[in-house]
Amino acid sequence: MNKSGYSDDQLMDEAQARYQHKNKKPFSLVHWWRKLKNEPKWCASVAQSEKEKSKSTHVDITDDSEERPIGKAAAKTERKGKRKAEQVMDGIVLLGDNINKIVEVTEERKKEREKVTEAQLEISRLNLQAQTQKEAKLIEAYNNLLVRDTSHMSEEAKTSHEKTLQKMEKKLFGTDD
Repeated sequence: MNKSGYSDDQLMDEAQARYQHKNKKPFSLVHWWRKLKNEPKWCASVAQSEKEKSKSTHVDITDDSEERPIGKAAAKTERKGKRKAEQVMDGIVLLGDNINKIVEVTEERKKEREKVTEAQLEISRLNLQAQTQKEAKLIEAYNNLLVRDTSHMSEEAKTSHEKTLQKMEKKLFGTDD
């Protein structure tokens, strides 16, 4: 518990704070501790308990609020890729979240592609309708030219009329006559 740079008073304050945190009440026998701490019997008892502590398994008396740095062996194990189950589970959770986000984005893109496809189909339908109307008007104009009386036309107008009919036939029916 001896921390580098701490005075005896600072150590005492920290020990009392830990005692109070652990036992939910303050240490009330400080005056007795001050009198007995330097007595030979007490010093021998403390030395014996320190000796037994070093022989027995390590007991962690650190405060849970303080995180200790990772040890050399643990760091080496982590570098080699052997992670703890918690870390693996955290990774799986993150991966699952990322997959869910990917699925959401994919669905949104699919819906947007469907909208674009519908818009393209509507444009194609409108273009086809416009082309059909244009052809219908052209056929109507062709029919009007076919039934037109050419008896009152001059020779030049008759020739022009004939050429126009031929061009319309070529455009409508693909004939070269």
